[in-house]
Amino acid sequence: LNLDLKSKRPKKGDKQANPSQTYVETLLRIYNQFSTVVQKAFGSDPAFVAALDKACRKVINENPLNSDAVKSPELLAKYCDNLLKKSNKHMDESQLDEKLGQIILIFKFIDDK
Repeated sequence: LNLDLKSKRPKKGDKQANPSQTYVETLLRIYNQFSTVVQKAFGSDPAFVAALDKACRKVINENPLNSDAVKSPELLAKYCDNLLKKSNKHMDESQLDEKLGQIILIFKFIDDK
């Protein structure tokens, strides 16, 4: 998980890269990928679901990519703020609801709410 996040880190001078968007969307993609594996391979066995949740909680809260100045809750808040600002221009209500529903997946793993 951490290796995948490192590969998605924006490069210096990359003006198109939004760190909060990159971080949150990468977390969502990784969570969805492993959640699908747990569903298909293990039939959503509660022990495997709990193990996935525990791993996600650890990655989100103890991620070495997060410096002391920028933590997962802050990146999530910035992403939500940007999403809500853009929603009037680029998304309809159903797309916004879907994105916010996905964000709740990450929010449930954050310890420092």
